[in-house]
Amino acid sequence: MRRIMFLSLMIFLATGGFCQIDISLGIQVGGGVNSSSIKNEIDADNYSAFSNTDTLFSAGAFVDAVYVRFSISYTMSLERTSRYRIVSGGEESESGTIESDIGYSWTMLDITLLGKYPFPLGSITLWPAAGILYSFTIEQDFDGDGIGEDLSDMALNDFYLSAGCGADIPLMSDILITFSAFFNLNLTPATLADYDVPDEQTWFGYQFIAFMSVGFKI
Repeated sequence: MRRIMFLSLMIFLATGGFCQIDISLGIQVGGGVNSSSIKNEIDADNYSAFSNTDTLFSAGAFVDAVYVRFSISYTMSLERTSRYRIVSGGEESESGTIESDIGYSWTMLDITLLGKYPFPLGSITLWPAAGILYSFTIEQDFDGDGIGEDLSDMALNDFYLSAGCGADIPLMSDILITFSAFFNLNLTPATLADYDVPDEQTWFGYQFIAFMSVGFKI
């Protein structure tokens, strides 16, 4: 993993130098929500639904080469809320909310590659962007059980389709502050490894996350 990240960084730096594209390096912090849900539907009047919503905190570093932005972030869940609903015969028979306790933790390494198109608006540069996010789960624990033991059959690493926008605001000639926000659609939402999703079952997941970052032109 370290070799891949180092090689990716070197490719961006080398490409930017060859093409004489402005490059900036920086750090970013952000927060948002991650939502995942599963619905088992026999028909419109008989189904069960379950969802998890995590509040996220993220911190990392990025390389920006004008039209390409590459970032690596350490992301953690601050809190999880689970909800369930059971409908039978067209009427709700049971529902509820479950708050995560102090023993729950989820940490991830998020690797994002974006293509973006900047355009100036006065002194500010706006840029829409789209790309791919790969989220690698470092650890997910429930009451200290650990992923290596009780959760080893789960597929917790996900690919997301990412789309968003940002605004670069110059503080000095070589220093930028950037505000950005992204909606990430989970392309691999099923959480069980080697699992064939039946027709009556629907998985769905997404993230919404916003960042503030500081970049230094090199």
